[in-house]
Amino acid sequence: MGGNRLMVHRSAVPAIAQRIKALEEVSAETDCVLNFDLDTLFLGSAVPLLEEITAEHKSGIFGVSERENQDKWMKQMKLKEIVNTPLYFNTDLMCYKADCKGLYEKFIKTIEEKGDFIYCPEQDFVNLHFRKKHQLSGEFNAIWFNPGYKDMAPLMVHYLSMEKPWNRFIYLDFRAYAYWQKYLSACERMESYLDREFLKRVRSNVRRVK
Repeated sequence: MGGNRLMVHRSAVPAIAQRIKALEEVSAETDCVLNFDLDTLFLGSAVPLLEEITAEHKSGIFGVSERENQDKWMKQMKLKEIVNTPLYFNTDLMCYKADCKGLYEKFIKTIEEKGDFIYCPEQDFVNLHFRKKHQLSGEFNAIWFNPGYKDMAPLMVHYLSMEKPWNRFIYLDFRAYAYWQKYLSACERMESYLDREFLKRVRSNVRRVK
């Protein structure tokens, strides 16, 4: 990746490459792929989202635009923005209904050619490569620190940044605390599938705010 400043930890890069490879392989077997990160919490069914996409659009990628945040971060960190598309999707919740043949090879080539200006490898690549974008409502990927998200009924809450329910955090906005509590409740319902130490950290961190 050269000497550039990544906005994700370097240890995550192999996993990112693997996810691109998996997207290429899965897309060859199905018409529509819903991809989401694990720092998310679904508060409702994604079925209506998939039905809407299937009914209204023959192809494209679907996500929530983070253009405003992206522009702000690029300016604050004085970085060159090479993804100058009107929509810049956050890949923590993405739906792909597109031709992904050869995607991994194209990803590697993009990193080699533009690596000095790629800060979020998967996200920047996806936004550069796929031209046909369809914007989803913010309720499909509500980033917890964005203004106004507490006033909607989000389908999914995204715990972007280092302040996640399983990390120790300094929480200041108690109006949004309910969503952190919901994450703990969801973990407790799935307790038998989770690592005991992980659940212990979530329980300790969230309850510490009370």
